[in-house]
Amino acid sequence: MSRVALAVGLLLVCGTACGQQTEYESFEDAVPAYVKAARAGSLSVSPWHSKHGQNSLRWEWAQGEDLVIRRGIGDVSRAGGFLCRASFVVWLYMEKPIPGVLVFEFREGEKATGSFRFPLTFGGWRQARIFYHEFPNGRPTSKVDNIRVVAPADAAKGTVFIDFLGYNAQLPWALYGAGQPGNPGGGKSRKRSGQRM
Repeated sequence: MSRVALAVGLLLVCGTACGQQTEYESFEDAVPAYVKAARAGSLSVSPWHSKHGQNSLRWEWAQGEDLVIRRGIGDVSRAGGFLCRASFVVWLYMEKPIPGVLVFEFREGEKATGSFRFPLTFGGWRQARIFYHEFPNGRPTSKVDNIRVVAPADAAKGTVFIDFLGYNAQLPWALYGAGQPGNPGGGKSRKRSGQRM
């Protein structure tokens, strides 16, 4: 059996076995009220790049700034059939690589219980899918009520597009293993006047 046929078969089985629907944030209509940046006017919904739907969240950050998503992540211990485990999934788009990382902190109030780093040294789309039971730093719990995203300390400013965010996705652990930031992917980009694609 070819690898492609095996992968497609596993995805179909996992899609059925994982059972529960995952809610994804797609930023189609507006910036949600529970997503706030440190600096007013630095967040907007943009049609320039999208991974899911027609829009994404555009964050124009300055050194060390943060944005906070005041939303829970659900039951981090939930598991479905065929080794499906709860995970956090996010897609980022960079128009050009820059030094530094975004730090995603999973917090209960102001206390970080888990975090991971997402390097920004790429152009195009990249995905992070982090299983809650194998988090790189710490261990988020179901009591997490906000996610803080911290801009790089070693770059003056930048812009990142965020899309197709899953707070409690169920992914087949056997198929993906411990996913880390930096997985390439497709997506859409729209040409702006004066921009080369």
